[in-house]
Amino acid sequence: MEYSKFKSLLRWVIAIPMVVMAAFAALLLWETFDLSRSLRWVDHTDRVLDQSGHLLILLVDMESAKRGYIATGDETFLQPYLEGTKKFNPEFQALYQLVADNPQQQQRLKDAYAGYEESEKYDSRIIGLRRAGIADPTLLENQQRKLKMDTLREKFAEFQNVEIELRTGRVQSAHLRWTVVLISCLVLSLGFGVFLSVFTRYHVEKLGTKLLQSEERWSATLGSIGEAVIATDSEARVTFFNTIAASLTGWEPEEALNQPIENVLRLINETSGMTADNEVLRVLKEKKILSVANHVDLVTRDGREIAVEHSAAPILDRKSVV
Repeated sequence: MEYSKFKSLLRWVIAIPMVVMAAFAALLLWETFDLSRSLRWVDHTDRVLDQSGHLLILLVDMESAKRGYIATGDETFLQPYLEGTKKFNPEFQALYQLVADNPQQQQRLKDAYAGYEESEKYDSRIIGLRRAGIADPTLLENQQRKLKMDTLREKFAEFQNVEIELRTGRVQSAHLRWTVVLISCLVLSLGFGVFLSVFTRYHVEKLGTKLLQSEERWSATLGSIGEAVIATDSEARVTFFNTIAASLTGWEPEEALNQPIENVLRLINETSGMTADNEVLRVLKEKKILSVANHVDLVTRDGREIAVEHSAAPILDRKSVV
């Protein structure tokens, strides 16, 4: 198998799952942001309801203060009313800005504020009469005054009811999005796991098949050479042993595999009978080709000596590693 094709296939095996995982992560991130946006809207509605409730309480306190003063003429009862008239406008503007996203709600607030101004003018006139001693406590039962206050409360109640409906819808939307996020996590995790296993298995099997075919071609090529061929790993253990090498050494290929080379290839000097240097070990160390060596005998497994010529060469990868 060509090295470039091998790298290309390996790159696809790694890159495709990473791209798919990144796409899934982006989808989950978008859904998370969408959920966060829904929760922020719920929080926004809670703040609107809280502010409108606070404003309504302020109106009730002002109403109670007015009634107490009109009934008794005691200025002490009027103090909450006077403080309320100072606080009302800032509180109202804060509420108005909170619903800037909803023009219909802003219009309801404008209508309510118009009713407040009309009521406040009427009350200021009545308070002035009470201070002058012209008005009497029976003004508490004035139907016109009661109608104005009831109308103002109804407008604020209508405003709050709309916000409550909005909150209900937004809470439901947030729950739906939370459910979608959970289901998406489960489905995407399961789907990605299945995709990754199928994709990886297919390409690993494809890669293994190509490597096996490459190894078979390599073995067939070396096996068909009319000379003895022995290959070792970087630790000098036999990894390939063709039939010619088997017939010369007396070792069966299956027995020779993983044996140290010095056990299988025993060389002696044909003149002195001394053990000759094993060029394989030199090749692995020096990473250089050693030329044909003469005047050596091969000692077979059964002890016979056969005159041979031999050479050794390293097989290096692209990084010059054996």
